[in-house]
Amino acid sequence: MRRERIPKCYNISMFAVILFALLLFAPPVSAAPVDAADISNRLYLDAVSREIDNAKSEIMVAMYSLYIDLYDKENPVQSLTNSLVAAKKRGVKITVFLDADSENNQACRFLQNNQIDVYFIKPSITMHAKLIVIDGETVIEGSSNWTRNALTKNFESDSLIKGKEFAAGKSAFFTKLKENSTLAPVILVPAGINVPTALLDDPKLTARMVIDNDGRAFDFYLLLLKHAASAPGVPYTIGYRELSGLLGYGANAKFLNYARIDKLLTRLKDKYGLIDYQGDHKSGVAITLKPLIGETFSLPLGYWDVGLNKLLIGSKAVYLACVREQELTGMGLWWSLSDKDFAAKYHIYYKSIPRSVKQLTELDLVDIHHGQLEPDQAYNDKAPNYYLLKPLIPAAEKARLWQALEATYGKDMVAQARQLAESVGESNDLDAAQSFIRLIVRYGVNNVQIAVAQVSGYSHNNPMRSVEYVAGILRTKSAEGDLED
Repeated sequence: MRRERIPKCYNISMFAVILFALLLFAPPVSAAPVDAADISNRLYLDAVSREIDNAKSEIMVAMYSLYIDLYDKENPVQSLTNSLVAAKKRGVKITVFLDADSENNQACRFLQNNQIDVYFIKPSITMHAKLIVIDGETVIEGSSNWTRNALTKNFESDSLIKGKEFAAGKSAFFTKLKENSTLAPVILVPAGINVPTALLDDPKLTARMVIDNDGRAFDFYLLLLKHAASAPGVPYTIGYRELSGLLGYGANAKFLNYARIDKLLTRLKDKYGLIDYQGDHKSGVAITLKPLIGETFSLPLGYWDVGLNKLLIGSKAVYLACVREQELTGMGLWWSLSDKDFAAKYHIYYKSIPRSVKQLTELDLVDIHHGQLEPDQAYNDKAPNYYLLKPLIPAAEKARLWQALEATYGKDMVAQARQLAESVGESNDLDAAQSFIRLIVRYGVNNVQIAVAQVSGYSHNNPMRSVEYVAGILRTKSAEGDLED
């Protein structure tokens, strides 16, 4: 029996029909259902703020650039970071991952001061994400960094996507980030003592002590505030031997030390009107701290732990003024005063302020952004400086933090970074050293040294003598292809 040969084209057609039928009647492929919205350009800020404000349990943020500029009162990024802080206070768990860019340091410090965990990605890796995952359900992703330009000027493309399965996939990204990052160290701020603001406001008190170089009386009054066993206006009794120990006089030359204490007590009573006292060397002395009109501010107990009491009286007065201004502004926020206004407010000779600030900066006690001095402009008319008080870290804890940095990056790398930081007046600054480490890893030590050489010759109050300006030089050279191999 003859069999007909089926044409090849007919075979292909039959296969297509069968495949079509299979596809037509096959069950639907499961996909993660999502709701998506376009929040590009000027829609981004309000949309992200709203989602953060509505967060219930967890917020994870990965941001390449998070530039806070706390001294810029109109900076829109501050509204986003303030929303994170408010969410933290509501009990929301918040984790922030930042690229190893020195300009992210200010944001890191602000968030840490508000008990938010911040991780820096390893300097050898560029983390270019702009991703937010909220409550395991909401994903915000696109091109927008948290910077002024991104939020107000740039053309950006961003999406808000809601869907638990989709969010779960994005959450896995944060696990990988954590494996390739280090938690920025948190420095706890110790308790403080209440210092009357009148001590700084009254020109007959601290200002007079500075003029008379009476650092001993200044130190003694602060010690009495620290160790007072009763409220102002209520006497408390303390022995001369204990007073001698508080002042660091030691056990030798007892009567000479007691005579010194008598002179200090007399000056605080008669010259400055800060105390009343009565008693003798044998039975002790009953001291009454006179109540001063006005409010108080909190001086950290670390003032004594780090040896601040050993500074010159001018630097101590400026430091207390910084503590007071920081408390008025808020922890982690930059505050500003021109040298002229600083001098008028605290009755300190304005030419002595830069010297005192320089000493405080070199000891890693204060961060400063110097105001720009325009050509042919008198120094006391220049733009105001911006200040940020730093936590007081005892010597033992500071040594431990340096050792931890060496364990992570090696002693040679940390030594190089500290030498570069010293060139811009920040040899004791852990943040500055870490910033230089990141710059070395990213651009190479030779390129960093060349950039530092461009700014190290400037005076200590020149705003360009900073690690941030060095980073800017290197970014510009990299973009122009002008870095050495």
